Amino acid sequence: MFPIDLLSLTLNPVWNWSSHPDDTPETLALKWKVLGQNIAITSASSWVWHCGQGPTVLCLHGVPCSSFGYRRLLPALAAAGLHAVALDFPGMGWADRLQEYFDYSWSGLASWLLHALDALNLYNLHLLAHDTSGPIVFELLRLCPERIASVSFMSCMFATASYRRPWFMQPLAWKNIGPLYLGHFKPSWFSRLYRRAAIFAPMPDNEILTHWHLMTHQDQGKAFLAIMRGFEYAKVFEQRARTTLQGSPIPMQILWGHHDKALPPNRFIHDAIRMLNRNDVHYFEAGHSVQEDSPEALANQMKSFILRSSTS
Repeated sequence: MFPIDLLSLTLNPVWNWSSHPDDTPETLALKWKVLGQNIAITSASSWVWHCGQGPTVLCLHGVPCSSFGYRRLLPALAAAGLHAVALDFPGMGWADRLQEYFDYSWSGLASWLLHALDALNLYNLHLLAHDTSGPIVFELLRLCPERIASVSFMSCMFATASYRRPWFMQPLAWKNIGPLYLGHFKPSWFSRLYRRAAIFAPMPDNEILTHWHLMTHQDQGKAFLAIMRGFEYAKVFEQRARTTLQGSPIPMQILWGHHDKALPPNRFIHDAIRMLNRNDVHYFEAGHSVQEDSPEALANQMKSFILRSSTS
């Protein structure tokens, strides 16, 4: 497989996301899909979205979401003079969903992401990691530090050995119970939980349910359940991450929503400060998904941080 010049995939337009109240989640998912391009990646293909020109910011999603969560941030980053890129991890969004042999652990997804960087010919990257993509980036930093110019950790779990999922997500990780639990989970319940745990600003219900659709549409959520079972709680993973993070000269910052109920800052910020050995935290008037609540403010903070990182 030959690397691809990402900028040659399209004319690199700066687009703006819009939705209509009458759009169904299926319609919105397709509207999002056509803004991106399919990309062949070793072991699992995916979709990539990008716009703008300038330093490259790769936006990485957590669960139970996909790159759809960056639909407003990508054009905001482009407007700030940055080349904004997002892709779906295997098992989510429009990426392949492989059941038998794919490694959905954080380490396995980091290895896949390294192949994705090769396929897209991406170097000198400014990473924006959200939620479970934080631990994936811990491992990526160990695998290819020379490709990474900076890292912004946004509402991520850091003390992975002691982290436990919220009560309403815990059954999803039980191999025999998970499919039954997810199968009986109603989209309306997902919408209420998403409003409570993920966002602070108002959001149309059809956009929230698009997250649900993109989680379940190809395989009834089976790959998502594999991801939930792939959380690496072993102490050796956290110790390796701590060594990598604290020994890295790469500029890093901590971003958090004041109103985050999924990872409340008063409970989880101290883990980030301790793991990164730095206490500069930038807060937003947002919930867990800052990229959905405050895309313009986040884009401006990313621009400022990247400029500082480039001159330091």
